[in-house]
Amino acid sequence: MFIGLRKTEESEESEESEESEEIKEVEIEGSGEIEGSGEIKEVEIEGSGEGQEDKDKGVYIYIQGLNERVTKELLEEIFSEWASSITSISKKDQKQVAYINFNNLEDRNTAINTKQGHSTCGIQLYLQPGKTKKKDFGIFMFADKIIPKHDIKNYFGNYGEITYTSDPKQRGSRYSYKISFKNRVDRDQCLAQFESNQQTIGNVAVTVESDHGRGRYSRG
Repeated sequence: MFIGLRKTEESEESEESEESEEIKEVEIEGSGEIEGSGEIKEVEIEGSGEGQEDKDKGVYIYIQGLNERVTKELLEEIFSEWASSITSISKKDQKQVAYINFNNLEDRNTAINTKQGHSTCGIQLYLQPGKTKKKDFGIFMFADKIIPKHDIKNYFGNYGEITYTSDPKQRGSRYSYKISFKNRVDRDQCLAQFESNQQTIGNVAVTVESDHGRGRYSRG
């Protein structure tokens, strides 16, 4: 009888693990109190499965400051009005946070406005719209002189959308910049052009090299 009970508990733990995605990084600004003004800075989500596409689009609600009495089943009941729009709900007991994924932005926002401050199990729900990290693709640019950032953006903008341009960093007698493209194809076309031709910005000769796919992460 005890063996059967143990197998059942192990099965339940396995099912719970399969139901929820692993949240790799959550950084919160502010006090973290339920009545505070904490803000999600970045959330990176890895893995794939139900609700992953919604998370990539940022169409989810993040809830912090929960307690052990607030269960996944209770959250399903509280947000039952949007059951047809919710793709998944996960509760992280260790951090007492939850993620509710939606298939459209309108219902997500309506749910936040409707249930913000909802009282349950001795607490008030503090709902925050989800934000995801989106990877972009970078290069390092080197020049003998400092080049204004707006000139750099205008020049590399001819290859594609630029999401980030760093301030110059002096490396010996040269200056380096980090420039990030939204799309890998645009970044690669830029690199190919520099390989075949000498390039200048204004009257300053510049060279570039890939960041080897490391890219950087920008807020979604």
